[in-house]
Amino acid sequence: MDVAEVIFRVGVGVGALLIGIGLLALVLAIGPLSNDARSLANDVRRLTRLVEKELPRILDRAPPPPGPPTQGASEPTPDWIGERPPGRPASGPVQSADQREDEQIA
Repeated sequence: MDVAEVIFRVGVGVGALLIGIGLLALVLAIGPLSNDARSLANDVRRLTRLVEKELPRILDRAPPPPGPPTQGASEPTPDWIGERPPGRPASGPVQSADQREDEQIA
């Protein structure tokens, strides 16, 4: 056997061993994470059951909602867009009146 081939095979063996150790470490690290995820899922199920049980009771004790939000309001018509409330000046330029001549917009 050639020396280069021996070095290659030893390198492959060491690499495979390191990959195995890494996978084992990953599995050991994921264990607590999976336990936490399982606990969170159980908490969500428990809270869902609690909400389904308690929500109807809470809603029964709540005061009734007020009338429709548009009660007493008039329906806007398309011609209201051009109208202006009384006492409000017509819209003019937005720029400041105390700007220099070279700063003013046309």
